[in-house]
Amino acid sequence: MLKEKQAMQRLFCYYYAHSGNIEESAIKAGFPQELALAEGIRALSQRRFQTLVDELCQKTNHSQLSVTGLKRLAFGSINDAVELVFSEEAISSDKLAKMDFFNISEIKKIKGGGVEIKIFDRHKALETLIEYLNSSNGQAQAFEIIDALKNVCENDFDSEE
Repeated sequence: MLKEKQAMQRLFCYYYAHSGNIEESAIKAGFPQELALAEGIRALSQRRFQTLVDELCQKTNHSQLSVTGLKRLAFGSINDAVELVFSEEAISSDKLAKMDFFNISEIKKIKGGGVEIKIFDRHKALETLIEYLNSSNGQAQAFEIIDALKNVCENDFDSEE
């Protein structure tokens, strides 16, 4: 049990170094939603995990965080948002906590009933990402994104046949 918790704490450190969000990182690491924030804070209060987070952050500089966020906006899944909108049954709070709503820019309840969900503009995120990578010394990363786009396009055409 102790080894499992330590493994979850190390995984938390990895997620936290990439997102900076304590609660989300703890949930992704496997902590229950109701304990996630407290467990994340507890991990960050321990010197060995602070050191691990520092090491991970040094390997992943802040510009890399921007690239990661833009990649999530450009290529991330909206499946959880679609499930939320079209689910005929109430979704449990545990399941909601595990859903990924990163690509959602706005959720509104409409007066006559129903829900309106706005998704971030993928094309704008991709344009921003490519501009950013071209302006920095990240041209290799820009080529990776272009290759990923080619694969997505090829897969889309393959699935239409």
